[in-house]
Amino acid sequence: MKPSKINTLITISMICSGISIFYGGSLLSAFALGIAVGMYYKAKKGFSSPVDELVIQALQKRIRSAIILAAIVFVVNVISAYYLYPMIADQYQSILNSGSMSGSHGSSIWG
Repeated sequence: MKPSKINTLITISMICSGISIFYGGSLLSAFALGIAVGMYYKAKKGFSSPVDELVIQALQKRIRSAIILAAIVFVVNVISAYYLYPMIADQYQSILNSGSMSGSHGSSIWG
């Protein structure tokens, strides 16, 4: 695989990690982590053309940072989902018990 393609996919992984903090959650951060780990093994296997040693070192540094970033974001997303799930389930249950979506009945935070 060409170094430019690996670099592009690592950039996509880093962007997905950043986006998954606000949108997408754990699924998008798991996708980013999968891309980063996959590119780590692709780069370890070798390149299709001769590549300068400095380019290889810079690419390996970007790959390591992408893996660390994606792993941290994935853990943060899983922890936040774990703590937010009871609140979301409670709100869903109050909507089901009230029989309306307006929030005027039950214990909705909006009503």
